[in-house]
Amino acid sequence: MRIKPTLIATLPLLVSALAFAEAPPLSQQETEKAVGQNVVKSVPLALDGLVAAKDKNGNDVIVSTNGRYVLKGYLQDVYTNKAVRNVKDAVDAQYLTLGNMGLNLVDIGTIPYGNPQLPLQARIMVDPYCPSCTALLKQLAENRDKVHVEIMITPISGQESILTALNLWCTYETNYNKGREVLDLLFKGQPYPTLPEQKACKGQRVLLNTMLTRTFNLKGLPAIWRVDGLAQAGTPPDLLAFLNERRPSDDAEK
Repeated sequence: MRIKPTLIATLPLLVSALAFAEAPPLSQQETEKAVGQNVVKSVPLALDGLVAAKDKNGNDVIVSTNGRYVLKGYLQDVYTNKAVRNVKDAVDAQYLTLGNMGLNLVDIGTIPYGNPQLPLQARIMVDPYCPSCTALLKQLAENRDKVHVEIMITPISGQESILTALNLWCTYETNYNKGREVLDLLFKGQPYPTLPEQKACKGQRVLLNTMLTRTFNLKGLPAIWRVDGLAQAGTPPDLLAFLNERRPSDDAEK
């Protein structure tokens, strides 16, 4: 896909965010083995290297994922202004809404899909060149009357993905009537056509979509960001159940 002049300024920011998001973490097995040497229960945090845990003496600790370091203190979540001191706090921190981050819907790039008569359930982050993203979109299509979601075009797989994402998003941003056309292309998957250039579109919302993958410390796409604030990478075994699940006694974002 050819590079559009109006998108060049956006590309370095997206490439930078993409490179930052690809730092290789410890595997889940390595993390559990290291942490398990000193603790009896742990909950991951939305950052690499630390988990909130309870040690074998019943103390609340924050420990490094290699099991070597213990943080004597707490972490402060700058979005919610809440301290993370223990396992319960870490569970609470897994729920982060637009409102928590001081963002509005117009700040991110979303395209509505499904049954608008239902309450909004989640936002779906997809990369244009991600086969598992296409598979998730097809699951949504099979249940179109039972879902109400917003699709977030979120490039993380390289420069071609960035260019395609900007191309698709800008087609929609400049003419919301083309939402179905853009979604049809995403649901079909690659190869993608080069759509007409949209000079008025700079693609900032796509940039923010990609940056949010780092905020949630997502290790890949697709990802589902539910309206109660929980963001999870991958496709759950029971998609509809996951979309409709809500955090107990917590008001979901409208």
